[in-house]
Amino acid sequence: MKLSVIIPAYNEEETIYELLRRVVDSELEFEMTKEILVIDDHSNDRTYNRVIEFRRDHVNIDIKLMRHEKNRGKGAAMRTGLE
Repeated sequence: MKLSVIIPAYNEEETIYELLRRVVDSELEFEMTKEILVIDDHSNDRTYNRVIEFRRDHVNIDIKLMRHEKNRGKGAAMRTGLE
């Protein structure tokens, strides 16, 4: 069984790396695996780059990164992750 963790992000440069570390470090029960989906809602800071840095530092972790072409809001970011 797989747990999908959807993380909508907007201007989270200062916090996204630590958030991803905590999600990765969290333990799951019942032999579940996890995938992490980060949807950058067109941040105007380095959020997108910080996620790329995290992926580079954790190559064995399943992290998908998407970016909206324009800011569409948290709900739209969640819908993108669900798709």
